[in-house]
Amino acid sequence: MLIIREAQFEVFRRQMDRALIVRLTGLLREEFPDRFSDPEEARKQAELTVREADKAAIESPDSIMELARLIIRFGNDLEGFPDPAWAAAILAHTQLDGDLKIEFLRQRLEEPIETSDEED
Repeated sequence: MLIIREAQFEVFRRQMDRALIVRLTGLLREEFPDRFSDPEEARKQAELTVREADKAAIESPDSIMELARLIIRFGNDLEGFPDPAWAAAILAHTQLDGDLKIEFLRQRLEEPIETSDEED
């Protein structure tokens, strides 16, 4: 029986994170060339995104890239999100799948903004 110890698993995870950061850096520079003309800035953004994805248990590369887009658009803590407390609660939720978290955030952005029309 093969047993992978926690320390070995951590080495694998760090290697996967490094590969993801490299890929994400390239995608950020490609998708946001004006914002990330400096490769070092793109790498820093990719590292920040991977850390946030780890905290939120978001694992798929597509969802991590979408998280990067959201962070770029709304701020590191999504403070510019239409409902930042709700977004933070979704990301912190321990029972939701990571892809589902991103889908919920996307859906919230697509909802029409309610306005109250006062009739005089």
